[in-house]
Amino acid sequence: MLVFSSAPGRADFLNTHQDYKGLPTVPIAIDRRVRMTARPREDSLIVATSSSVPEGERVEQFSLERPAYEKGHWWGNYLRAVVNSLMPMSQKCFIGLDVKIESDLPIASGLASSAALEVAFAELVSRANGLAIDTKGIAEICYRAERIELGIPCGRLDQYSSAFGGTILLESRPPYTVEELPKPPGSIVVIDSGVKHSTASIHPIRQSEIDLAISQLYEAGWPGDGLVRTSVPKHDELFWEKIDPASIEVFLQSVDEVYSKRIMFTILMQRSTVIAVQLLKGKALDKASLEEIFGMNRTFPQGELEILAGILNYQHELLRDLYEVSHPKLESLRELALSSGAMGVKISGAGMGGSMVALAKDDAEATKCVEKAREAGAWATLVRVDSGASSTLTE
Repeated sequence: MLVFSSAPGRADFLNTHQDYKGLPTVPIAIDRRVRMTARPREDSLIVATSSSVPEGERVEQFSLERPAYEKGHWWGNYLRAVVNSLMPMSQKCFIGLDVKIESDLPIASGLASSAALEVAFAELVSRANGLAIDTKGIAEICYRAERIELGIPCGRLDQYSSAFGGTILLESRPPYTVEELPKPPGSIVVIDSGVKHSTASIHPIRQSEIDLAISQLYEAGWPGDGLVRTSVPKHDELFWEKIDPASIEVFLQSVDEVYSKRIMFTILMQRSTVIAVQLLKGKALDKASLEEIFGMNRTFPQGELEILAGILNYQHELLRDLYEVSHPKLESLRELALSSGAMGVKISGAGMGGSMVALAKDDAEATKCVEKAREAGAWATLVRVDSGASSTLTE
């Protein structure tokens, strides 16, 4: 018996840093994937070999009987966490597997490489053991693996994008619905800065800052999101979409300046995403929506591609100026991309390094952007919107 599985990475297209606040996001699955091939073993071990990690770290081995985790950032912990999340779904013991892992997805680059690894492995183990788990079930298993088992403060964005594929609108509150969207116009480029980052070292800090900001707002008499509460809500409990930026401004004067930026980022990022989703769905935008993104007293861009590229640039500026998760290398590569074929460029993922997603008019312009980024020493490639995770079994 041979088992095959694969899962895509993703570009964090719209509403970055919002899924862990319960807000909807728009990821795009890209045609850079983690691929696995497995054969059964006669014991209860997983022996996995990855060609994507340094020479001395390529082999991972663990028992399927509630595997413990290794200390530090060991890549095999993602596999162990998936097994521990899958176990409650089966009454029988899992079979051991020899697993070969290959990937053309850069690691720790803001393209959800860990989620693709988790989802591909969950598909593999599920198929090998005859478990009937649907796409949403796979995504939830992998989310629990990373958030609950490993304690990484992520949202559901990465796992759902890798499992479902395509361009989706993911609602990050129960029941976590997924709506397929039309793919964006133009051509998409991913640029990896080469500066490694860690979600676990970025998300907790921003989440803590927002929680402190909310506490200061309530102390200043802010009425909140309109719901009656018995305690001060956390970052993932507020209904941010109900908050009008104009009504909160007077209260933000009583909040630490850095914390105030985090609040305004969250509100403005969400509002611009609502506008972008309307655009992707083919709906006409009114003047007020365009003014919110591009300002008043100016000529607005014309056409879906031009407006969408403008929203990408707007969201990057929010990430840079209000959430402060950019990096000098990202900024220099972004300016290079904008001057060599890209119309809109923004951070993809947690930031502080990693990758950016760029939107160009067509493949020819996208290729110019790729070439210039590579000349500057970055990893860059033209990508296509790809399908979600899959697995097959042959006897």
